[in-house]
Amino acid sequence: MLFQTFIPRTWSHFLEELVSRRLVTDIFSFWPPERSSEELECYYAPLSKQVVDTLVVANAAVWPVYKLPNQFRGLKALVVAPPTEREGVLQALAGVGLSLTWPPKYMFELLRDSSESVSILDPVEAHKLLLVSPFCYIQLLR
Repeated sequence: MLFQTFIPRTWSHFLEELVSRRLVTDIFSFWPPERSSEELECYYAPLSKQVVDTLVVANAAVWPVYKLPNQFRGLKALVVAPPTEREGVLQALAGVGLSLTWPPKYMFELLRDSSESVSILDPVEAHKLLLVSPFCYIQLLR
């Protein structure tokens, strides 16, 4: 119960407080580490997943917006970019108004495998979002 409910909720609130009080710029350095010592691994292994699930369900504004320093949003307002995506592609998409977040690999995998709906950047998703981007409409009207 402790590692599946109370610690993930507490950690989630901790992350939200750090962001809301503007005490942090690199929020990912305050997330649960990817691994723990072997003695606690059986309890600790699902902790990161539980924290991610708690934040996704709450739509907590703890996800850094790509190329917007000190800007954090909930995942419903962001597209999650895979860690393998080229930075040039992300810069171009952000330049036309798409709101992205670019989490570390282990966190991306947790988001991708989440039971909640998370928008993951891929060619189909990028195309769909670009079709409704206000920037694209402005360019078409010129």
